[in-house]
Amino acid sequence: MKNHRGEDLKEAPPSTPVKILGLKAVPEVGDFLQVVEDTKELKKKVRDLQHQRKAYRDRKAIQKSKSKNEDEDDEKQSIDIILKTDTIGSQEAIVQSLETISTDDVEIRIAKKGLGNITDADVLQADATGAFLYGFNVKVNAGANEIAKEKKQEVETFEVIYDLTDAVKKEREKYKKVEIERVDLGRVKVLAIFKTGKKNMIIGGMITKGKIEVDARAIIIRDDKPQAEGIISKLQQAKQDVKTIASGTECGIEFTGAPIIKEGDFLDVYKEEIKT
Repeated sequence: MKNHRGEDLKEAPPSTPVKILGLKAVPEVGDFLQVVEDTKELKKKVRDLQHQRKAYRDRKAIQKSKSKNEDEDDEKQSIDIILKTDTIGSQEAIVQSLETISTDDVEIRIAKKGLGNITDADVLQADATGAFLYGFNVKVNAGANEIAKEKKQEVETFEVIYDLTDAVKKEREKYKKVEIERVDLGRVKVLAIFKTGKKNMIIGGMITKGKIEVDARAIIIRDDKPQAEGIISKLQQAKQDVKTIASGTECGIEFTGAPIIKEGDFLDVYKEEIKT
């Protein structure tokens, strides 16, 4: 054991920085080192710790597999986060805050957490796993910055917990399921067929109900049965291009889709909107 000057030490009082040599494994930031004088007791503690770590890894593997299966069944999405913080206290506060903003559709998961500045390994892990990399009251190492630029991996650091959780909430909104609803517009009776192409038709029709719009979808109805579906790609009234036409009006329609429309068919016209 050596002090900051490289001098050998036999003991170190609290708050003394030291360099410790001879460890068989490299500790991580935040780990605790406990001194045990009895060799037998030390070996027993090591064995117990190894068993605990194995049990923890096995439990996490089962949870991950279960979570994956549940996600596949429920189509639940997740936001994985690699979190680096300055202290254990702030880390625990952030983790607790993030746990509260998971929803039925989107789960917030901490893929990895640690203390200290953001390193090359953190950036590489985020890039490999697709996780978001967030830091709280820490800096990004120069090497990590270079790798982040090279990998185009976004790294965000914060000084206020609310700002960090707010950033995660914004990402969560992007993952929300989008519900599409059908909005019926109107109905057209086909009066004439002017032109038939390989993938489109130009027809004349009378709007018998509601209205029709350019870019709306249209279902071909024949003998009260749907035949095919396409798009109203162009509308004309009095030989002028228009965007919408109301009921009781004759018009020219360019229909893009299967060219199977016949005189006497009906077009049920609708559009799709995002449900709010």
